Amino acid sequence: MNGTDIDSPLSTLVGVIRSIPSENRGSLHRCIYNAPLNKCDIGAQLAAFETIDQISPGTAQWRVVYQPQTTKGKVAVSFYIVDDYVAVSTVYAPTVRVKSVNRPPVINVTQVYSAVQGDVITLTNTSVADPDAGNVPINLVARVQDEGLKLELTSGSSKKDCIVSADSRVINCTGKQSDIKKYFSKMTINTNSSSAGTHTVTFTVDDNGAGAEVEERSFSHLTATTSITIELANRVVPVAPVQNNLTAAIAAGSVGGAVGAAAAVAAVAKLVKKPDNDIFGNMLDFDNAGVVDNPLYVQNNGEVDNPLYEAS
Repeated sequence: MNGTDIDSPLSTLVGVIRSIPSENRGSLHRCIYNAPLNKCDIGAQLAAFETIDQISPGTAQWRVVYQPQTTKGKVAVSFYIVDDYVAVSTVYAPTVRVKSVNRPPVINVTQVYSAVQGDVITLTNTSVADPDAGNVPINLVARVQDEGLKLELTSGSSKKDCIVSADSRVINCTGKQSDIKKYFSKMTINTNSSSAGTHTVTFTVDDNGAGAEVEERSFSHLTATTSITIELANRVVPVAPVQNNLTAAIAAGSVGGAVGAAAAVAAVAKLVKKPDNDIFGNMLDFDNAGVVDNPLYVQNNGEVDNPLYEAS
């Protein structure tokens, strides 16, 4: 607020608060003037008909600080000045418009997933919120950074507010906040065509200016972005065991050989079960050089009786 006087020094002029904001519409405060920055720090709260000093003597300039509350709209305040003759100026009554301050949206989701090729990943702990959106539609965009991953909405879920790109790498939904929450919770990621490795999917919510003044929404958009990481492993396909023919033949031969050997032993045992001792002794005769005729014999100076013979 500026003032002037034709017959009094400017330094004698005093400002007066005539009216203050009504209850719950904010408050007026003294200006603690910072000349280098040409700004006011907030001072003591003012009441109606309190006087205020010039920001610097002789400037005939006055400043106050208005502190709004949560209620938006227009607020009326008024001032006047008095000179050294107590003459009163006309009333200066500016209107202060209290505008909404757009608050940003928030988005959250579990950020790390482990999967195997071919798995379908369901997002968990999803949440989207805009504290001042009201019924203004907000926007959610999911975007795959790598080829191969496919974004999907679970079967049976409504898709009326969503557009899925032809390659299934982008889902773009615009709707009421309550609907956007549902769409986010129904999104899945199909890994069937993707290669093993680390993959990223980003999610961005745009409040479309919800919370700002109507005429300012087009340029007051606020956004929030988050992303998830998918650690994708190769799927291991089990291989059926193949029987090696050679191994089978050896196994069969071993079994057959064992059976044959057992039969041969049994036959020999049957033949030699009860030869008499004279016959058995003759099998151990020595020749003139002292060598046993039987090539299976190893001299041990033992008895020559048949150990298999059972006296009857």
